[in-house]
Amino acid sequence: MALRQSPKAKVDAASAAIGAAAAAARAGDGQTALRILLQAAHANPSARALYRPLARHLADMRFSEASPAVKAVVARVLTAPGVDPQPLAPAAISLLKAEYDLTAAAPDDLHRGLWAEPLLLTLLERALLPDADLEALLTRTRLGLLATPGRPAALPALLTALARQALLNGWMWRETAAELATLAALRAELEAAAGFGPAHLVYGLYRPLTDLAGIAGLAAAARGPWRAAAAALVIEPLEERRLAARLPSLGHVPNAATAAVRAQYEAFPYPRWTAVGGGRTPRPIGVVAAELFPHAHLPDWPKGRLDVLIAGCGTGKHAADVAARFQGASVLAVDLSLTALGYGARMLKGTGAVRFAEADIMALRSLEQRFDHIESVGVLHHLSDPLGGWRVLKSLLRPGGTMRVGFYCRRGRARVVAAREALQAAGFHGRDDADLRAARAHALDAPPGSDAWLATRELDFYAASGARDFLFHAQEAEYRPAELADMVEALGLSVIGLELTDPGAAALYRGRFPDDKAMADLRRWDAIETDHPDIFRHMCQFWTM
Repeated sequence: MALRQSPKAKVDAASAAIGAAAAAARAGDGQTALRILLQAAHANPSARALYRPLARHLADMRFSEASPAVKAVVARVLTAPGVDPQPLAPAAISLLKAEYDLTAAAPDDLHRGLWAEPLLLTLLERALLPDADLEALLTRTRLGLLATPGRPAALPALLTALARQALLNGWMWRETAAELATLAALRAELEAAAGFGPAHLVYGLYRPLTDLAGIAGLAAAARGPWRAAAAALVIEPLEERRLAARLPSLGHVPNAATAAVRAQYEAFPYPRWTAVGGGRTPRPIGVVAAELFPHAHLPDWPKGRLDVLIAGCGTGKHAADVAARFQGASVLAVDLSLTALGYGARMLKGTGAVRFAEADIMALRSLEQRFDHIESVGVLHHLSDPLGGWRVLKSLLRPGGTMRVGFYCRRGRARVVAAREALQAAGFHGRDDADLRAARAHALDAPPGSDAWLATRELDFYAASGARDFLFHAQEAEYRPAELADMVEALGLSVIGLELTDPGAAALYRGRFPDDKAMADLRRWDAIETDHPDIFRHMCQFWTM
């Protein structure tokens, strides 16, 4: 007879596993660390403390063998509180590909087990799918659902998960002329329908359900297996519109480039997200900064409430991350796009730590409030005058306040630029959904290694908002670290330190400049980037004061 562990024994076992995994990781044995955590989570599924360290190790893992026990654990980690599911998607997809041939041409016959696979269903609902093979299989499956009217009702879990994935990725999978004709006929049927059902979800695989006349009332009355889908695909998006309409506006400065950027994010709110990572109790900003920059001279932030401005918050994920990171944070999050703000307002409704407002950064000069900390990551380089926008933000700092900023680096984005130029040369500009779908299809069909194909190697490629953002942005600038140093000096600021994402970047700096423990010299980073252009592949992020 099996003996049950007491609650205390379970907690002790989880703590022991976390400690043993940490020791293995410090010794450079990440696979052993992951195996310890997977075994502990399989033995004790309710031990939530295991899931955050598991998520860290899974993010870099790719599986070559399938395991029912591992799949079950990964599915639970994808939905665990405090875990951002997106970084886990490649590991989850590798588990699926180890068991199923996703490249087979007949999904109905060869993938029956896949359609009931809990890991796949969870992944579809929680994260983008950065894998061309899986996208191609699901695109063919969607075509089969559209062409066979009676079949969808027998697959409520799959249909709901696929429709939620379509909402996440912005309906970006390729389409045929025959599908469009069938879709038009289906829309006419649905606008005369008396109830909400599987045919609505089939339509939702291609287009927003909120486009349909009379859909709000039908969704509110949905029952059975379609009720949750109606809430996610209709009721929540409509709530976002209502919340956005009630948000305050802090003003705009007339500018053609700003208007173009605003229009882009109204059409393609960036990014859609389902959960915030972290999972820790918020800590004082001084403690967080001291861990990031142990050799820096840090200011004395207030000990209680911390007033934070997020300038360019998009759909609110950045604001949610900051509220979860810093103890006592009172966050004002602003953005140009009301559509994006509505998404964030719904996702964070009731939390109380974040206030949203519509605003142009250049209009914030008239704002009376001052802040202890300001964050603007991936935003200033989209202004027509990035230095001017940064100067406005600096004026909003209290004495001793700090800023965290992030800019595109020219060398690190060489592949993105090559992909963009190849797609533009092929006649694509990403101005609307149809052109963006066609551009994505062109990139997916391009020869591996070609410039257009390079676009498929980026996570952002697998969603409408991301593809529009990195391939066809209305306004952006790119910099060398030395140019960022010039801007810092022009503003009378100093760099506290860099938040490095490349695991080998710090070793490169220490090897070349062993006298500089703070590693906060952007001109020295420029010299390193010359030889290692990928160290700031996505962005150069740093704190200033």
